[in-house]
Amino acid sequence: MQRWDRIEAFVEVVRLGTFAAAARHLKVSNSHVSRLVSQLENQLGTTLLYRTTRQIRLTDAGSLYYEHCHHLFDGFREAEAAINDLQARPVAYSG
Repeated sequence: MQRWDRIEAFVEVVRLGTFAAAARHLKVSNSHVSRLVSQLENQLGTTLLYRTTRQIRLTDAGSLYYEHCHHLFDGFREAEAAINDLQARPVAYSG
């Protein structure tokens, strides 16, 4: 499951715009998010994000990867929302 954690960290950094915001959302440390993204880059053999002290920007590879991956997590969120809606519905008594 490490790969999913790495992809999720990357998607959240891009979606939220900073490592700090992604870390808060994922409830982990900034350094953990940074490490996960670095591991993903190493695994893929390419740089996904240009990092400076003031900003992050997607590389061409990062943009392509994000476009393919963010839909996965959008789908997970939609699935969870659907289950929550289902569980919130009143159950009809047929007895």
